[in-house]
Amino acid sequence: MLRFWLRFQATEHELPVGTFVAGRSGECQLILDDLQVSRRHAQFTVDANRLFVEDLGSRNGVLVNRAKINGPTRLRDGDTVLLGQNEYLVVARADDAPAVAPVSRNTRQKTTLGAEEQPAESAPTQTGPSLLALLIDRAVTLNNPAEAERMLDQLLAMFLTAVARGSELPMVQLESLSRCVARVVATTGRPKPVDVYFGLLAESRKPLSAALVDELQVALQRLRDVPTAGLQRYVDALRAEAPRLGIAERYAVQRLEGLLRALRGG
Repeated sequence: MLRFWLRFQATEHELPVGTFVAGRSGECQLILDDLQVSRRHAQFTVDANRLFVEDLGSRNGVLVNRAKINGPTRLRDGDTVLLGQNEYLVVARADDAPAVAPVSRNTRQKTTLGAEEQPAESAPTQTGPSLLALLIDRAVTLNNPAEAERMLDQLLAMFLTAVARGSELPMVQLESLSRCVARVVATTGRPKPVDVYFGLLAESRKPLSAALVDELQVALQRLRDVPTAGLQRYVDALRAEAPRLGIAERYAVQRLEGLLRALRGG
């Protein structure tokens, strides 16, 4: 089965099956802070192995591969989509990795695209981990720490549900979660989600990169009374995995041990 991402600069955002809207409105799933983008600018639809984009009557239009589109247009790997000043690269991959399931998801009418490949009218969307991470980043950028923290709680709940169901957590999603945690706690000054986050990493038994550990250390060392039980579990889990770890991964574990000592004042 194909899965789809929109890549912008160095960031990739996974598109869940369903429909979602991009625009300047706070009600959009992809919020773009760009005056050349309309409030409801474009709609993306993922159905089975296909991805479509449609202009929602925006002022400046939607360009696919630098050509303005006039109706629902199918997107393939390597295509570009221009929304205002934001150009996204479409990435399509065959991936059998288990998806992280949301705690609750909106029901939606299943859409069958016909011979003309016309996506259906707008339907309720399901917000997956990648889109939530994007919304968290946007909330931090717009200086809305309460909303960022609320959505981070929702994202952590998604991962907890996946672990409870026995799903393996993809490393790319754990790294995205790590960046969200670092940004949110640095913005709110509250270490509330830290223990749950490190507990999740302990369940995954997968080491973060040293760069991500350093990013977390910068965020956490500014805080008071950071809980360390989850981090201790994570370090213990990685120590148990030491024989299978490479040099870079063992270095990351050492950085985590240093972070644990620093948070405990040792």
